[in-house]
Amino acid sequence: IQSAGIAMSSPSNLPEKGGSILSILILMAAIWCLASITIAAMALIFLFQSHVTAQLEEELNSHVIQLVSLTEPDSKGSFRLRTEMADPRYSRPTSSWVWQIHKDGDVLLQSASLGPPGPNTLLATQFGKVSEIEGPLGVELTGLARQITPRFSQERLTFVVARPSDQVQSAVARFRNIVLIVLVLFGLGQIATAAWLVRTGLKPLSDLRQWVAQMRRGEARPKIKEWPSEILPVAREIEELESHVDRLVHRARGQAADLAHAIKTPLSVLRQIGETMDGPDAEQLCRQNDRIDAALGRHLAKVRVSGRGKAQVNVGTVVKDLLIALRITL
Repeated sequence: IQSAGIAMSSPSNLPEKGGSILSILILMAAIWCLASITIAAMALIFLFQSHVTAQLEEELNSHVIQLVSLTEPDSKGSFRLRTEMADPRYSRPTSSWVWQIHKDGDVLLQSASLGPPGPNTLLATQFGKVSEIEGPLGVELTGLARQITPRFSQERLTFVVARPSDQVQSAVARFRNIVLIVLVLFGLGQIATAAWLVRTGLKPLSDLRQWVAQMRRGEARPKIKEWPSEILPVAREIEELESHVDRLVHRARGQAADLAHAIKTPLSVLRQIGETMDGPDAEQLCRQNDRIDAALGRHLAKVRVSGRGKAQVNVGTVVKDLLIALRITL
């Protein structure tokens, strides 16, 4: 009877420490955001680098076409340029913007930025593809080479144009830094937003816990129709459980009362028999009969209040009613 009466308030056998749903969801959201940001950063940097490379290839290809169109034979049986290249950096010494024309490994003509032709000034790069080459003074260059048979010659000549690689690399590095800063700030904002959404989404569970605590204490609680659709079935089951426990307690209380009343009748008979007897046995019988009756009274009182929650009452009103009852009695 007592176990049925205090089932709603007995200590829980569940472990006190366990994983937090809120922490797990926030951690998963943070991992997803970081993974998404990493993939997005890599994709953006790759696309930008591909765009820069394609733009560089187009620029170098146009310079090769310009170099071919400006090349013509001279009176000495060699070659010369009708005019300088449109970009003045090819004419500036040590600018690392270079062009070169060679045939079978022999340099025929080259830009002023490379100085006079020599045995170690040959610019070797892959044909028709942008690639890295080593320029003068060990400077790393990005160049493009094409083998073309000009209209004034029957021989295939190699035309090479190149520019410093650090400019392209610095542009990619600047873009990478900007992308990383923006995406990190965006990721932090996404993680904060996800944490707020998860906390807001799990708030009904906290409300449900308070609702069950109010139910256990017998306090007023919100109507069941106010719960979200995901929590509503659980709230209904809890209400059904409370009703089931109340029915069990009521039935147990009734059975205990019936048992007590059934025992009280034989006790009354025994008391009457003891009062008609004399001697120490009669006194002992009456004393034990009184102990049994007192014990039954105590347990019946416990059964009547067991399983009932605590309700808030107006103490002033109760005291006034007691005073009125005492005045009437006196």
